[in-house]
Parts: sequence; structure tokens; C-alpha cells
Amino acid sequence: MATDDSEFREELISRMKKVEGQARGVQRMIAEGRSCSDVIVQLGAIKSAVEQVAVGILARYMAECIEREHAEGKDVSAAIKEFMPVFRKFS
Repeated sequence: MATDDSEFREELISRMKKVEGQARGVQRMIAEGRSCSDVIVQLGAIKSAVEQVAVGILARYMAECIEREHAEGKDVSAAIKEFMPVFRKFS
């Protein structure tokens, strides 16, 4: 599990580094006076990339909540109750 967790974190870090590069690119585009449509397209790509990272984190968190409750012999509804406030913050 530790290796899987490490790989997951590395993937998230890699994606966020790409987002960071995209954000710098948008800054340059604005400084250069690039067209509104070009900037908006890039901002859409950034938004999508950040959402993909968030969904990956949310999915992992939900799985961990359910696994923990199941391992403790509890009803998974407690896990869902724990998960929902975090999900609402994202959505």
C-alpha cells in the first residue's frame, strides 16, 4: 500500500507541476497581450487539470473512509457522512 500511496502522490505532484507551468504560461500570455480566447482556452485547461487532481484525491479519500469503516466492522454510512463535507467543499 505504501508504494501505491507513493506513486499516487507522485502522480498528483506531477500533475500540479504541469498546472504550475500552465499558470506561468497564462501570465506570459496576458503580459504579451494575447487574445482573450487564447487565454480562456488555457484557463479552461488549467481548471480541468485541477479538477482531475481534486477528483483523484476525493476518490482516494472516499475509498480510505469506506475501507476504515469496513475494517472496523462499522456501517459505511459513517464513512459517507465523513466524506460529504469534504466533497461539498470541492463541488
